[in-house]
Amino acid sequence: MSRFAKICCHEVRPQLDRRSVLAGIVGLIALAPLASAHAKDELPLPNLVGPDGQASDLARSMTGQTVRIRGYLAPSLDGREFALSEASPGACQLCGAIHDPGATITIRSASTEGALPIFEPVLVEGQLAVTGPAATVVLLDAKTRTV
Repeated sequence: MSRFAKICCHEVRPQLDRRSVLAGIVGLIALAPLASAHAKDELPLPNLVGPDGQASDLARSMTGQTVRIRGYLAPSLDGREFALSEASPGACQLCGAIHDPGATITIRSASTEGALPIFEPVLVEGQLAVTGPAATVVLLDAKTRTV
């Protein structure tokens, strides 16, 4: 067969048969409750910050507690203080614009060991605090891991 030969779609055999695809779907459905059970101990980021950017009543009531929050890290100049937002602060892959990342809180990292994942989904755990006259939500001594 020459490299310019024409290949018809009826000559190409699928890599997966129907039975394998159905078994995979059943497996995903069976594992779905585990994923939701894992997410129950995480605090949704929008619940901590009001529409005005200040701490919500929930954030004020949970001050001093250790919480887990999922979000996206924005780049940092000093490598210790980051912004955690509910959406990626990077440029949109469809239009190239930078969209509003939504609710955002400040993360103060426990250590500067290794490079933290920027623009990737992360799970952050630390002590919740509300600081300053602007009632900013801060996560202190935060430990970050990629999701």
